[in-house]
Amino acid sequence: MAVAPNNVQSIPGFYWLRAIMSVAVVAWHINTFGTSLLFSKTDYRNHVFVFSDLINFHVLLLAVPIFFLISCYLYARKNPSVEYCWRRVARFAVLAVFLTIAGIAWYDGCHGLSLLRPRSLQAFLTTVISAAGTQYYFFVSLMILSVVTHIASKLSTRVNSILFILACALIFALAKASIAFSLPALIAFWSPMNFMPYPFAAIVMARNEARLASGNSRLLIITSFFAAAILISLYEWRFDVSGIFFDIQAFAMPAYTRLSLVFLSISLLAAVMTKRIRTNRIIEFMSGQSMALYCLHPFIIIFAYRYITFPKFQIPSFLFESGRITAITLACYTVSLLYGNLRKAALRALNNKRHVSIA
Repeated sequence: MAVAPNNVQSIPGFYWLRAIMSVAVVAWHINTFGTSLLFSKTDYRNHVFVFSDLINFHVLLLAVPIFFLISCYLYARKNPSVEYCWRRVARFAVLAVFLTIAGIAWYDGCHGLSLLRPRSLQAFLTTVISAAGTQYYFFVSLMILSVVTHIASKLSTRVNSILFILACALIFALAKASIAFSLPALIAFWSPMNFMPYPFAAIVMARNEARLASGNSRLLIITSFFAAAILISLYEWRFDVSGIFFDIQAFAMPAYTRLSLVFLSISLLAAVMTKRIRTNRIIEFMSGQSMALYCLHPFIIIFAYRYITFPKFQIPSFLFESGRITAITLACYTVSLLYGNLRKAALRALNNKRHVSIA
């Protein structure tokens, strides 16, 4: 069985992915690149693939899978203890609960919070797993994927490869079953089932890091998985578009229940694992703030829409939306830095107080 390297060193390409994909999440949520007829419940049948579809469904929606794949990869690389696993799960649980409640209270107040009371066991489980339908489902899925990665890391590479194939088959089956049996909930964007292939893929890649960092093996994986992603995408655009998906989302195609995203994520991760990539302070800063941007931007967006309105003079909509996303990103960075400095100051004051008490 191949073993992941013990010396955990940073991979510069991961900084770039985190920096760019965190902004991509914001771009998706504010429709920076516009929408096509695929977002129209009445006209989606007349949809023709356009540039915005390429960006929205094959670039912006790639962000969450990439974050999961990187997280699982780095976890498998560490080979951590059970105690570390549970501390990690507990940390994500706190973030999920706090941010979900805060987000609902921010937008809907006490009335929104009152709607969190479950009326059945199924409703309770759905609320928990989906983080009440907010984007903070990310942390719930990350909890589950962390446990899966921890358990699967004890298995052989061959077993993980088989589990990866089975998880991919599950993704394909869920998309088909949702259409065949009119069960759109099977492809809900918040479902952890959408992300089951990533732990197993991450483990196999981590155990073959040396081969992926250089040589023909890396090029073979990049090209083969990218080519497979293109072919699968063509299939998905032909057979996985359905009006039933409007029952749970705003467009007629699965968000994450798509094999093309799995294969594209693996191809992209392999592509950035070369030693030739260099980073810089800006990218490292953006990468370090990627979690803050993901968590904070839902709270900032409301101000962006309220105060950053389309000007009266002519300006391309893309440039305007680029300015809006820049403002949101910078605002999130500012809030994160202020919080970090205040937290450090509070901890420093608390430590000083303790020292004075002891003296």
